Amino acid sequence: MFIGIEFRRKKTYHPIMVKFYLFNVKEMKKYLVGLIFPKYNIYVITVISCLSLVHFTVFSQSVPRNIKTQEYRALQEKRTTGWNTWYSHSVMSHVLLPEGFSINLCLSKSGEWGSPFVRDIIKTSKVEKRPESVSLGLRSDDGTYTSLLVKFKDDELNVESGTDGEDQIILVRPVTESKIQLIVEAGVLWNKEGIVGMENNTLFGRFTKREIKVNTTGEIIVDGYAPTSAPHITIALNKEVAIYTGRKRSLEEIKILLASKRAVEEKRIAAYGNLTDQFKAMQKFLPGILFTMPPIID
Repeated sequence: MFIGIEFRRKKTYHPIMVKFYLFNVKEMKKYLVGLIFPKYNIYVITVISCLSLVHFTVFSQSVPRNIKTQEYRALQEKRTTGWNTWYSHSVMSHVLLPEGFSINLCLSKSGEWGSPFVRDIIKTSKVEKRPESVSLGLRSDDGTYTSLLVKFKDDELNVESGTDGEDQIILVRPVTESKIQLIVEAGVLWNKEGIVGMENNTLFGRFTKREIKVNTTGEIIVDGYAPTSAPHITIALNKEVAIYTGRKRSLEEIKILLASKRAVEEKRIAAYGNLTDQFKAMQKFLPGILFTMPPIID
């Protein structure tokens, strides 16, 4: 069954073909499929049954919004603090607010001419034909623990992160022996004030109220040809490595700390009983919306 959907904004038409595969027709009753196009402010709801197809399309106009109310500002100032996946362009960018300092994890294939360098790692449709694919895993609401699986070329990586006080810790574990290089960039997002750089294989961010230093337990590769202009360190991913801020830490210490944080989240989710799977699904989806909102920028 094929369904053509055509929607409009500002007199511009964008045809979309949505393909549905129907199996076990005798057992199928009725399905509700909702498609949302925030970019175009379009909401499409399609009801499919075995015998009929009803298609509803609702159009909404774009209107200017002023969300910088005192209440909204107070809420955002309260919530947008600390480490989290605040940056909507990459699920592997770990950002500290209010400074806007980012530890951005990028992927590159070593020893391959023309191999893609992936800076912005996102979960998207296969239609995009991106070199990476992402499966979001268990995470907390506040970003004190996150996990995901990323596939790049023929390699798979498990990535976990967590906080320890004011410090961020990240663990990257290749599922199999890998030739991937991990390029760790330091940056400042949303044009906030600050200084980033690299000294003695240590990344840093200097701000009015504090300085953040980023180190790794991994083997740092001297690579002057990495396709990035940001301060960075390049790490071989032939074994598991950790990236951390603050005091010096061992790989084993970081693994133990992240395991304890994961156990806390697993216990919290298990408390939902028969609704555990539903809660897991929400935890994967909602934080991607709630915690990738940039701070108010005047």
